[in-house]
Amino acid sequence: MLIGFLVVALSLYAAMHAYLYRLVARAFPLTLPARIALFLWFLLCIAMPFAGRILDHNGHAGLSRAINIPAYLWLAWSFWGCVAGGCLDLWNGVFRRWRLPPRAHLAVVTVLVALATFLGTLEASRPCIRRLDFTAKTFATGSTPLRILHLSDIHLGTIRTSAWNRTLIRRVSELRPDLILMTGDFIDSSARNIGPLARAWADVQPPFGKYAVLGNHEFYAGLADALRLHDTAGFRLLRGSGVDIGDTLHLHGVDDVAGVFQGLPAETSERGLLTVPPGRFTLLLKHQPRIDPLSVDRFDLQLSGHTHGGQIFPFRPIVALFYPLTYGLFEISPRSRLSVSRGAGTWGPPLRLFAPPEITLITLHPPAPPGLSRAD
Repeated sequence: MLIGFLVVALSLYAAMHAYLYRLVARAFPLTLPARIALFLWFLLCIAMPFAGRILDHNGHAGLSRAINIPAYLWLAWSFWGCVAGGCLDLWNGVFRRWRLPPRAHLAVVTVLVALATFLGTLEASRPCIRRLDFTAKTFATGSTPLRILHLSDIHLGTIRTSAWNRTLIRRVSELRPDLILMTGDFIDSSARNIGPLARAWADVQPPFGKYAVLGNHEFYAGLADALRLHDTAGFRLLRGSGVDIGDTLHLHGVDDVAGVFQGLPAETSERGLLTVPPGRFTLLLKHQPRIDPLSVDRFDLQLSGHTHGGQIFPFRPIVALFYPLTYGLFEISPRSRLSVSRGAGTWGPPLRLFAPPEITLITLHPPAPPGLSRAD
C-alpha cells in the first residue's frame, strides 16, 4: 500500500512540475540550456524530500533541516502555482475578451503564491483554542467538571524549532488541563534529532496524567524511537488497551493501521471496548477518523486527527475524498460522537492556509441537579 501511494504521489508531483514548466516556457522564450536547467531544478525539487528523510534517519539533523525547509516550501509553492495557474487558464478560456497574456499570467500566479505563503506562515504559528462541552451522565451530580486537552499531529521533527515547541507547551500549560490526550503523530523524526524537543514535554504534568496513541508517522520514524520518545515526554501509550481514570472515566487507545501495513507489531483492535464496565464515560483515542461499526455505541467520544483539516487551501476537498469526516464534531449514533482535530503542527510545508492549527479543550460536565438546566 505504501509503495502504491508513493507511485501515485510521485506521478502527481511530476505532473505538477510539467504544468509549471509549461507555464514558464509560455511566458519566456527559453534557450536549450535554460530548458535543461529548469528541468534539472524540477528534478532536484522532486528528489529533495527523499534526501532530507534519509539524512534525518541517519541523524544529520542540520543537513536534513537545510534540505527539508526549501523542499517542502517548494511542495506548497508548486501546488499553489498549479491551482492558481489552472484557475487563470479557466478564466482565459471563459473570458476571452480579458485574456491574460502568458507573462501577466505567470506574474499573477507568483503574486498569489507569495501572498499565500505569507498568510500561511502567520496562520501556522498561531494555534487556536477549540472548546467543546459535554455532559457526562456517569459523573456525580455536583462534581467538578473535568478539563481534557486533546492534542494531535504535532509532528516534532527537524523543521520544528525549540522556540515553536516551547510556545506550544506554554499554550497548553496556560489552559491548566486535568488530563492531556494525544492522538498520534507526536513525532516525525528519529530520537537522535528531537530528543530535547520531546524532553521539554516532560515538564507538563496534569493531575490525571498524559496518554497517547501511535499515529502513522510514529511507525514511519521508527517504532523503537517512537516508544522511547513518548516515554521521554511523559506520555503513557495505549496500544489496544484501556485505563480507568477514577470511577467514571475510561480511556481506550489503538495503534494506527500503518503499523500493520508495514508489518510491524501494531495493536489496532477495539475489542477492549466490549469489556468496559458500565457507568463510565468512554473516550476512544484513534489517530485516523474512521469508525469501526462494531465499536459504535461502545464509546461516548472518539478523538482523532490525521487529516490536518486539509492544512493548506484548497487541499481539504482532496483529503475529504479519503476521509469524509475531515474536521469537526460528528454524531455517529445516539451515544457515540467523533471529534476530529486539525492538529497543532504541520506535516511537510511549515504552512497552513484556512486550516489553523488547534488545541482542543474538552470539558466534561456533571449532570445538572434535578429541576435545573446548565444555564441555571
